[in-house]
Amino acid sequence: MIETTSTTQEADRIAAARLLLLNLGVDSDEPRWSSFVLENIVKTVMANPSGSIGDLLKAVLTILEDARHELTRTPANFLKDLVIACFTRERRSYEAIDWPSLVQTIGPGATRSQLYLAMHAVPEQFMSEELADRILRELAPTPYGEEAANLLAA
Repeated sequence: MIETTSTTQEADRIAAARLLLLNLGVDSDEPRWSSFVLENIVKTVMANPSGSIGDLLKAVLTILEDARHELTRTPANFLKDLVIACFTRERRSYEAIDWPSLVQTIGPGATRSQLYLAMHAVPEQFMSEELADRILRELAPTPYGEEAANLLAA
């Protein structure tokens, strides 16, 4: 008898996480969530064979790229809560993310929402100078400019 290990392809895991997030309205100006819902999403993503917090963050980054909505208080609060849930509930998986690769996916045309997520999610040691400069430049004219300056002050 041959023993096999069950795994799920990364693209499929990200697509599944994307569906979970779309159910919350993450692609709108008014996402709907609670800490209980975020905890369940994190658990569901991690229950997937080979699932990781990286899958969830990649999924939200693609949604934010496609949505191109304004960064208002409600989406900003959601993004902060999501990062907190990922970090506190699955710290090992969070720390195991290939951060240099994830940072590279946040291109020059990144939305303010993507940059806000990066500002809170990317650990300091993996925050490139280029990304930090883009975050500061793009968030400066928003209500989040001061927050960015405080978080990314060198």
